[in-house]
Amino acid sequence: AAARGEFDVVLVSRLEELGPPLRAAATVVELHALGVEVVAVAQAWCDTRSPGLVPALRWLVEGSRAEHGGRTRAGMAKARA
Repeated sequence: AAARGEFDVVLVSRLEELGPPLRAAATVVELHALGVEVVAVAQAWCDTRSPGLVPALRWLVEGSRAEHGGRTRAGMAKARA
């Protein structure tokens, strides 16, 4: 629905309604890329119309994914040894 442009804002009371913290951050980044703003009314800092929020969340998500990938590769190498 978001990709089809059926809505342009997601309004939640708290960001946690979108899932666990990292998944919620990734969802916000994905929605913003589709042109959908996200506003958490009980968390004033969580409004993608504010400059800086989406780049910060993107950095967090990408860093976490890179770290997780590194741990996965290390675990697989250890299992092979």
